[in-house]
Amino acid sequence: MSPDEENKEGVTVIKTQYRIAKAVCKWPSKYFYDGKLVTAESLIRHGPCDEYRVFNVIDGIEQLAVDQSFNNEKEADLVANIVRVILESPLTSGKSIGVINFYISQKQCIIRKLNEASSRVEVNIVDSFQGKEKDIIIISCVRASQALNNFGGGIGFISSKQRINVAITRPKETLIFCGHFPTLKTDETLRSININAEGRHFAHDVSSKSASD
Repeated sequence: MSPDEENKEGVTVIKTQYRIAKAVCKWPSKYFYDGKLVTAESLIRHGPCDEYRVFNVIDGIEQLAVDQSFNNEKEADLVANIVRVILESPLTSGKSIGVINFYISQKQCIIRKLNEASSRVEVNIVDSFQGKEKDIIIISCVRASQALNNFGGGIGFISSKQRINVAITRPKETLIFCGHFPTLKTDETLRSININAEGRHFAHDVSSKSASD
């Protein structure tokens, strides 16, 4: 805003958010906004799923695709299973679902595993979700270097704080964050997500073969 008599610095800070479930908003508020981002008291979310869960995909392995992108078949299996559970439940009828990942190759992998169900879900890379929102968001981080060389020598696009901020603030009701945390914890931001989730008892070790319940 332009400076005027009442606003000498020409800056207005919007501190109240009206989209994200309160439990999901806590970490980005603390990490990105110095705890100043608060959830409107009038915002009440009563979705059928838990608001926030972080899954450490213990058997995930990254693979370098022919287009120099990355995919993770095991993580894609888990994401597809989660989506099917949500789609098949009468409690989630009519809920919008988004699957966010960081690599085109993983996007294609997840769509392939979902088969016909992919038409009921938006699966895309994080940059394409800028400005969007869904009732339920599932994030696939892809990178997992256990038992293999870490091809990129790091975790690539996932280390972008801006991309993480965009991805984690897209859900209205539920966020499910999937990744291989022994790999991801090499990054300060992702390590903070894991520590936060563990401290709130929202972190779980799972595998691509975990039972639907």
